[in-house]
Amino acid sequence: MANKKASNKLQLPSGNGTINVEKSSIKKVTKAEGQIESLAKALRTYREKTIEYNAALKKFMTGNNGKSFWQGEAAYDWFDDAIGVLKALNNNYKDFYFCVDQFAILVGQAKALKQSKGKKIPKAFLNTYATTYKPKFNAVANMDDLLIGGVTGVERDEITSERTNDAKNCYKNLRSSLTGIQQACRSMSAAWNDIIGNTTGGIQKFAKNRAQNRCNNRVNAIEEVKDEMDNYTFDLVFSIGK
Repeated sequence: MANKKASNKLQLPSGNGTINVEKSSIKKVTKAEGQIESLAKALRTYREKTIEYNAALKKFMTGNNGKSFWQGEAAYDWFDDAIGVLKALNNNYKDFYFCVDQFAILVGQAKALKQSKGKKIPKAFLNTYATTYKPKFNAVANMDDLLIGGVTGVERDEITSERTNDAKNCYKNLRSSLTGIQQACRSMSAAWNDIIGNTTGGIQKFAKNRAQNRCNNRVNAIEEVKDEMDNYTFDLVFSIGK
């Protein structure tokens, strides 16, 4: 139904990889719009859980009257790593959003061609039509507003850890939010898998390989982060159930 994307390989916002939607087509427009919504729902969940991660991390660092529940050199390094994870989550989100947007543009082109009832649309106007008809997938393009500039509330020369319920809950909420982000990535992977049968060309190849691999790799990477959290804090801060 919709054919052609002007450029071939498009660089992802993070600079880590590309997406190629050359000579792509959408088989069923209505079905594709539903597939976009599935991707958008996963993106919204991803952001919601990252907001929870951000809140739990800030609370952990400053929840004790502006000071962290955990102090010392090891604490500083741990929080610095946790802030780095937040940055990585944002970069991954930007890439995920960009890829959904490229799919949405293709769907917009397909919808424009469908509504033209077979009449040829000049190439110069096709992208304009695509923007006009592109489904609104109701997701923000980035999470820059959630980034944390650096470690606060931690004194390197102190060695304290408070085993309070507030501290415990911050840690558990951090870990729980990461689990939620993993589930969002699994949902995106499933959505891209569903798209394979409704597309051809570059977008089909992307959906079949790179999209699912990227989502699944994020699941594995976050699992490693969770394991490191558990190992690093075991007996240093808490000894609690997951």
